[in-house]
Amino acid sequence: MKNTNDTHPILFMLAGFLLSATALFGQYDPWAHTEETQNFVKIVKKDNYRSRVDHLHDYVMVEAEGAADPRKVLSQAHARTLALKTARALAYEKLMETVEGLKMTSNTIYKDELLKWSFIVTRVKGMIKNAEVLDENVTDLDDGSVLAKVRLVYRLHGQGGIMMPVIEEMLRSPAVVKERKSFEVNNPPRKKGNRKYTGVLLKIRGLKWDPPEFWKIKTPSSQTVWDTRFVDWEYANTEITYGTWNLFKKDKKLAKKYGRIGDSPLEIKVKQITEAGNLVISEKDALKLRQTNNEFLYENRIAVIYSKK
Repeated sequence: MKNTNDTHPILFMLAGFLLSATALFGQYDPWAHTEETQNFVKIVKKDNYRSRVDHLHDYVMVEAEGAADPRKVLSQAHARTLALKTARALAYEKLMETVEGLKMTSNTIYKDELLKWSFIVTRVKGMIKNAEVLDENVTDLDDGSVLAKVRLVYRLHGQGGIMMPVIEEMLRSPAVVKERKSFEVNNPPRKKGNRKYTGVLLKIRGLKWDPPEFWKIKTPSSQTVWDTRFVDWEYANTEITYGTWNLFKKDKKLAKKYGRIGDSPLEIKVKQITEAGNLVISEKDALKLRQTNNEFLYENRIAVIYSKK
């Protein structure tokens, strides 16, 4: 009689899991796009595996592989089933690891925020289980073994986004309300005839930037001009401004094309990047940003053009 203990071992082969900057397929609209994929930037996180975040399309994707040896299973069909099951389990596990490793602030990762609000951990894990399956395929290899590949994807922000549980708790905290009020009070009144801008386009050139999810626009004197806590998320979740912001590579035309910042954005050059990953602009530009119609700041109409050279 064949030993049943030999029927179930699986040879795991994790070829890689990555957050891809290739655009998602059209059937995953409205937050999936296929056009002009060569123009957006991939930010590589510093962790113990390859990972990338697409800040243009606001998603995280993970790819995992699982293999089964047909000599140690009941049949070829059994091998294919086990390989696919293995790949799925690895993909969900690595997606959770990737999300937990996302940088929230200069010294805080997403996992730290989940520990702070432990009652939402279950909710986040449930969201991970509902991640979109981009594709699954099983291949019979020449050596007789079976290889399965699975790709999962999840939105970062907006309605149903993985970041929203933490954002919602941040918005409930008294400190957030206080900072938002001070921002409104410190804003100089809009002058008559002042040009109405449709958004903000921040330009970074020749500076190294590893952006956290919640970065700020600051002045040289460390005054906060804007951060994501000022965003009206109820509006941002239902309109085109889902996600914290858009990141583009050198291309102002493409930035305008995506609609977030409109046709007449206020263009501001970033002078410096702080250790915390915040963007420093000149006092003159900060004053201009405060004096203009600032409704677009609450609507999250912000984009960044980033070039290291």
